[in-house]
Amino acid sequence: MIRSNDKGFTIFEMIGVVLIFSFLMLVFLPNMLGMLSTFRLEAAANSLANDLSRAKMYAIMSGEDVVVSFYEIRNKPSFYKINSRIVYDELEKGKNNTLLPQKIELPREISFTSLPDNNEIRFNREGVPLPGGTIRATDSRGKSLYVIIARSGRVRVANIP
Repeated sequence: MIRSNDKGFTIFEMIGVVLIFSFLMLVFLPNMLGMLSTFRLEAAANSLANDLSRAKMYAIMSGEDVVVSFYEIRNKPSFYKINSRIVYDELEKGKNNTLLPQKIELPREISFTSLPDNNEIRFNREGVPLPGGTIRATDSRGKSLYVIIARSGRVRVANIP
């Protein structure tokens, strides 16, 4: 005797659900990966802008020049360092300066181009950047954001230079 009110799903219903889910993932997964790359690019550009602003403020507070240096080594992630004589003095005394990070690594797919001469930006004790300019942050897909350092010391992120 066969019962007609069995509860559960048939194998065909389960296969149908799996096929629909697979099709949706096939359509939306590339877009989600692109969004992840965009988020990393925005985070790197905003982090650089914040660190440059912090270096400017630290130069004004301490009365010392602060230098932000950019490094790119083949087959390794790019990074930048914020250097100040006061930071080194505090590190030698065993203090960790929380105002200025020492080394900031970028995600592998992010690179900075259009850097100023000598790959560095120096903020003097008045907070004026020497030189000002634009730094281009590019991800592996070719999308770019620009970190703009005005001669007045204002630092901002923009979609166009």
